[in-house]
Amino acid sequence: LANANVKIITFGENEQELTTDGNGMVDFTLKEGTAFVIVGTKDNLTGSTSGMAEQGKTDKASMIIPVPLYGSNDKSVLALGLVTDTKGKPIDGYKAIVANKKTAENIPVEMKDGLLTFKGKPGESYNISVSHDDYLTTLQDLTLPETGPDIHKFTVILEQKPDTGIKKVVPLAAVTTVKIADDLKSGKSELVMIDTDK
Repeated sequence: LANANVKIITFGENEQELTTDGNGMVDFTLKEGTAFVIVGTKDNLTGSTSGMAEQGKTDKASMIIPVPLYGSNDKSVLALGLVTDTKGKPIDGYKAIVANKKTAENIPVEMKDGLLTFKGKPGESYNISVSHDDYLTTLQDLTLPETGPDIHKFTVILEQKPDTGIKKVVPLAAVTTVKIADDLKSGKSELVMIDTDK
């Protein structure tokens, strides 16, 4: 789509605003490991896609990222969240639930490459729950601005689960003890192995 407005939104670099050429293309460069969202608009058409700038996913130095645009009078705000660990490294493989605080309605969420995106209504508040097998579950409130840009960025930071030192507890066998001394009695006991990986 020629002459469409394109915004390249990231968390660590300046936002880029571009216009597509006669073939509907724009060129841009991002640092490896940068989470991004591309938002395209023209007249009443809008569309977006997200991802992570990574080398080695293809055998080419560059790639084409299609962004389909659809007709809409939707006045929603695109909430764009970056899910990271405490050192700022994006985390993938998490689960997220977003619910409107007023209506308790669950909102559709897109989760990809450490990015969490959903469409919300200006001025409304949302409960966000993010969980991961290796991290503590994080609960967060987010209120979208009533006025201003149609994209709102936020960050969700997950803390590593504490290391208990116990990696596995595995029942090995049931054995019967025998009389070794006069003060011991026969009986059954269960053996367990504790593997601390140390």
